[in-house]
Amino acid sequence: MKKRLFVFASLIAALSLGSCSSSSSGGGKQEGPEVIPDKYIMENNVSTYSLVLSKNPQAKETFAASEFTYFMKLATNYAFPVLNEKEVREGQHYISLGVTEQFKANFPNYDYSILDGTQSGYFISTKDENIYIVCSDDFSGDGVLYGVYDLLEDFIDYRYYHDTEIYYEEKSTINLIDYKQTFVNYSYDMRSISTVYTYTNDLHSRRMRLINNSRGSEWMRATYGHSQIQKILGPWMIDTNDPQGRTYGQSHPDWFTDPNMPKPSSGGMMIDNCLNWCAGPEIERVVADKLIQFIQAEPLAKFIMCAQEDNSSTCISLPGVQEALDTWAKGSYTALQIYFMNHVIDLVDEWAQKNCPERELQFVIFAYHTTLEPPLDSNGNPVIKLHDKLRIYIAPIRANYSAPFTSPLNKDTYRIFEGWDKVAHGKLITYLYDLNYRMYFVNFNNFGSCGGIYQELLKYGIKYIMTQGVSDSNAPCFDELRVYCEAKLMRDVSLNYDDLAYDFIEQYYKDVAPQLKDFYDMLRNRYSYYQTLVNPSSGGTTGNIDNTALYPLTFVRQMDLKLKEAFTAIEGYKNIDPEYYNLLYTRIMKENLEVIYLKVKLYSDYFITEVEELKETFYFYANYFGITKVGEGIPIEGALG
Repeated sequence: MKKRLFVFASLIAALSLGSCSSSSSGGGKQEGPEVIPDKYIMENNVSTYSLVLSKNPQAKETFAASEFTYFMKLATNYAFPVLNEKEVREGQHYISLGVTEQFKANFPNYDYSILDGTQSGYFISTKDENIYIVCSDDFSGDGVLYGVYDLLEDFIDYRYYHDTEIYYEEKSTINLIDYKQTFVNYSYDMRSISTVYTYTNDLHSRRMRLINNSRGSEWMRATYGHSQIQKILGPWMIDTNDPQGRTYGQSHPDWFTDPNMPKPSSGGMMIDNCLNWCAGPEIERVVADKLIQFIQAEPLAKFIMCAQEDNSSTCISLPGVQEALDTWAKGSYTALQIYFMNHVIDLVDEWAQKNCPERELQFVIFAYHTTLEPPLDSNGNPVIKLHDKLRIYIAPIRANYSAPFTSPLNKDTYRIFEGWDKVAHGKLITYLYDLNYRMYFVNFNNFGSCGGIYQELLKYGIKYIMTQGVSDSNAPCFDELRVYCEAKLMRDVSLNYDDLAYDFIEQYYKDVAPQLKDFYDMLRNRYSYYQTLVNPSSGGTTGNIDNTALYPLTFVRQMDLKLKEAFTAIEGYKNIDPEYYNLLYTRIMKENLEVIYLKVKLYSDYFITEVEELKETFYFYANYFGITKVGEGIPIEGALG
């Protein structure tokens, strides 16, 4: 079924687009690479080229070879052989992936250390009619994989929209391209988007060129998220150094704001507790020892998180804290967390240098809620220096995502980033938001702003960007479109969101693309009007967006009519191609859930004769799409009464 949809989608794309020129998706990828006349990767469906891997290829290099051969076979009907570096004959043409013997022989003195520590960066060059792609060995060969995807873009105009919507040109002849010893770097080297689908479908995530924090190997999975109390040092844990075998809460009640808290029933809970960051060397040693255990258990992890819990608690009432705030911390609560982590990292690093000196570990804490403010004194000067291996995961949860961070609407968020830049330039990771936590059934208003935000953040030396979408449930409201546009913009911030959105709509909604484009534009225009003339706060993560001022009855009726046009447009397929009809019907229906929600939730009196049918349709399709929540932690049961 999946393969048939894939092939079918490709044929539809070819019919609707015709012949398209190759385009670059990489922020650092050269514009319009030069075609070499009279030299061919393939001519009349025959090729003299093979792929070459090193004797011990990185995992993603092997996967890159399989992706290349798979898509080239679909586009050209030719199966490119994959060779070990020892199998290459003299004079044979090839595309070398990774640090092969062929690469080393042809670039013996070339310094590609610029790639060290990068996840997406890669070097590409054409030499003597062969192509070479290499990357760092820090991320299992991701750079080579992304280089192959870019190569496919140049060869067959490969474009990945979704797992059933992959476009490529069918070709019998492909010219050789002259890549001139180029280092390719995307706008953001590391990228992550947390929606349910990207976090549960590894192939989709890879083809979107995203890191999966919860399933990949880059982040320590045991500690990712809010972890200081829940996973590292909870008051319910047994104090192994206590002769009486008591818990840490019993033996060291001064370490916790709530030393009597029992172990939570499930992970990921919002625990109203906090460590005492000023409790001294013993608690620092305990936390360091626990992190060392996790590091030993996950030998590939690079990012080690030790983050505060998901609440607004502070440890100000605990011993030693107020004194620190009044003296060296200059009133900065955030400085206390950095002080604590600097000491913990020193202890872990001492162990790591002796036991695993080859591992380049980075430690991560949140700038979030009570620690969002940068550690500056009243004159705007840093009150503490970060450890070289400490990274700040800054999560501007109070930002208005419908506007750039340089907008007056975001003056506090802009001030916070400017302050953190003084303390941690180049050491910031951003945790952005693409959802309203209390409402998943109304579109979040960041369509026109997220690209600009991505552009703005580059000046702080940020190379790792993460956006949280709806991650505890599948979701309506252009969820697939959002992931596509954001993933592309993270790679190349010069792209335009609306251009990407329209392209996606053409590919994904096919025959009803005109209606869905109109629907998208209606939402964009309505939000623009509302934000300008009524309420500028529509892009907050917790604001009231399912209201009659934003969605008046006349507008809801217009939304309803537009999607009814889409349903009518596919009626002709119901009997002649039921599979295609069902594909488009369900895609329209997913966006129609927003309209049904607004009709019943806000205007049930106006639709009284159809309310029960609307509710039945709503719950049936919510279940069909795996939508289990109406907002974070809010079950969908009873959402419409």
